[in-house]
Amino acid sequence: MTAKQNSTKTAKRRKPDKPRKNYPLTAHASGQWCKKIKGKQYYFGPWSDPDAAEKKYHALAIDVLVDGSNEGVQQAAQTASTLTVKEMCNQYINQMQMMVDQKRRSPRTLGSIIVSCKKLVDHFGPLKRAAAVTQADFAALMHKHAKPRGTLSAATLNNEIIRWRGAFIFAVKSRWFEMPVDRAAFFGPHFVQMNRKEMRIFKQRARESGEQKVKFIERDEFHKLLAVAHTPAVRGQLWLGINVGFGNRDCGTLKVNAIDFDAGTISHARSKTGVERNNLPLWPETLAALREAIDARPEPKHPHHADHVFLTKRRLPWAREHYSGPMQQEFAKLRARAGLDQDDRRKTFYCLRHTFETIGCQTGHQVAVNYIMGHVDDSMGGNYRAYQAADPLRLVTNFVRDWLFDLDTKTEPVPASSCTTSNQVSRLAVSRRQSIFEPCGASR
Repeated sequence: MTAKQNSTKTAKRRKPDKPRKNYPLTAHASGQWCKKIKGKQYYFGPWSDPDAAEKKYHALAIDVLVDGSNEGVQQAAQTASTLTVKEMCNQYINQMQMMVDQKRRSPRTLGSIIVSCKKLVDHFGPLKRAAAVTQADFAALMHKHAKPRGTLSAATLNNEIIRWRGAFIFAVKSRWFEMPVDRAAFFGPHFVQMNRKEMRIFKQRARESGEQKVKFIERDEFHKLLAVAHTPAVRGQLWLGINVGFGNRDCGTLKVNAIDFDAGTISHARSKTGVERNNLPLWPETLAALREAIDARPEPKHPHHADHVFLTKRRLPWAREHYSGPMQQEFAKLRARAGLDQDDRRKTFYCLRHTFETIGCQTGHQVAVNYIMGHVDDSMGGNYRAYQAADPLRLVTNFVRDWLFDLDTKTEPVPASSCTTSNQVSRLAVSRRQSIFEPCGASR
């Protein structure tokens, strides 16, 4: 064997990069994805299939990440005298896994519960008896993670409290220990979610102090972002965000058959709520961007992703089971290239939904805005409403487009013939525009 042949044979394979920044596994020299948990190395599958490896990791994490052993779920004690916080969390996660298998919970919800349970175990210790946790313990847990001492915002802390309480309530419903009828007597008066008034006060103080800014993308900011968006997939998602208020996951799960290019509409249920959104009007610019994104798609890594509108450079969807996709990181890069304020971390891609709501509600057609946004309508009117008419939807989206391009709706209405078969819609444009700081939702 020659020296050249020998060097080729012994040359190490180049380890692949992580599919995304927060991917939990590491590429091992053996050709597999791995992770060290509690001092022990685990392997989850070949480099070629990072999604399957991540699923195996989350399945193992149910037993290992919180408990520290593979036998914890089966060993959980079921009496108040012996049930520990660790064992309670393992049983709770195991129950949530079964609900995920039944399609009653999403994998993302399970991932959040695992992280929340780990915080419980880290704070109370694995051997702390669940029934012995006191009101003072719960208050200390919340104080540890709340701002300014902790890192959790008010909204995030509210979600954590729901999951923390859920673990204990699950144990009580499983009759492992008793809880007073008045749950405040067990958790304490302070271990509860902030109500809406408290949330409004908290946000207002944060804005006054400059810690939190309004989640709004100005029109000049949008055009700067669009100018530095170098890939058709990113441009297409930007247009969907401002045109019909699509979020990260809405764009990432969008299928080609959801778009009717002839009628100029899109029908796509909101991923978060499952609310149907049918025949939403698309602008000519949005339709052109979507066509370009579809034509520029790479060959999908897996055949079942062939119907996705947007695929990453790694040939995977922009949204997966366990997270919303890489758009958050991509949007931060766009802001940097566009020279926009990098200190305001709240200016994310999701702010386009806030922008659409803020401008669209100025038409007075709040019902149409809610329909486009995919909000859940539990009002009496929502129960009685048989269907959503098309004209208010077109009026709202046209109004937002006029704001975006700074058009005078009296002289330059959106040509409806480019998006729909009816020329009547262009005459529905409103004659007066409110300030974006005026109250929304009231009909005129």
